[in-house]
Amino acid sequence: MAPKTSMQQVDEFGLINLISRILKKGQRNSKLVLGIGDDAAVFKTSKNMWNVVTVDALVEGIHFDLRYSNFKKLGRKALSSNLSDIAAMGAVPTWALLNLTIPAKITADNITELYRGISEIAKKYQTQVIGGNITRAKSELVICITLLGEVEPRYILKRSSAKVGDIIAVTGDLGGSHAGLSILQNRKRSSVFSYITEKHLNPEPRNEWIRLLLKKGVKINSCIDISDGLSSDLSHICRASKAGAELELAHIPVHPETLRAAQLKKDNILDYVLHGGEEYELLMTLTPKNFKKAKRILGKNITAIGRMTASNMISGIRNNKKTKIEVKGFKHF
Repeated sequence: MAPKTSMQQVDEFGLINLISRILKKGQRNSKLVLGIGDDAAVFKTSKNMWNVVTVDALVEGIHFDLRYSNFKKLGRKALSSNLSDIAAMGAVPTWALLNLTIPAKITADNITELYRGISEIAKKYQTQVIGGNITRAKSELVICITLLGEVEPRYILKRSSAKVGDIIAVTGDLGGSHAGLSILQNRKRSSVFSYITEKHLNPEPRNEWIRLLLKKGVKINSCIDISDGLSSDLSHICRASKAGAELELAHIPVHPETLRAAQLKKDNILDYVLHGGEEYELLMTLTPKNFKKAKRILGKNITAIGRMTASNMISGIRNNKKTKIEVKGFKHF
């Protein structure tokens, strides 16, 4: 009997590659523009508009803890994680389908609050929940959302189009969600760290910012949302675009609360900034000229943190010293 391969041996993206090989053996529909391997799939529905679809799940004990997550914010976060994927494609969200797996410990009042949070964020981003499914679970609550969107073909963003010499830019600030989680887990002075705990529990997707840039004529070569960590998600752009990256570590934007949380725990701030997940900020590459345009439009909400290179690695520069950055981040297995 052949030895069995564990999930830890293949990891998430190894597993995706295995599944992709199997599915690619089937018939390919000519309407499919982009399939497995990006933040969302894209397919043609008309000449002037393409449809985008993504699916994401939050699992109790893996992605959230009910000891410090309230149901309304949990609902907002569940939909926001999908909205962030749609933003990374340059698309506008439209319809959502929700699948809940509910254990006996969860009450009808809990589910009502969950849906209030989902409804709030859906309304803000002009998205409508049009159906779904509910089933019973033995122990953990699972929230799985499928989100559809639409995008003009000229605005579609991919991971695979970064160019050597592109500026690497991020929205917002990094490391805050991981720092907020560390505060919540240790239940230490969470009221003093309201910005980073809120960033973890109630993230804001960047759909409005990315559409503003595109509508104002900023050409973005590649984009991904930061859900697994900067180093991990940048590595996906590098792999898909067959390029490397060089980061100016001192230029990565960090909120003062994030820095204080790292100091409180005596952690290296770079671990938070480079490898902390659930940021839901956007990581993009664009020419220097287009970055200047983006900076004029978004101001302090976008920051240049490095450049794409012809190397086969991700490196970081700090105090004039260059070092190789190990790719880490959230691991599903």
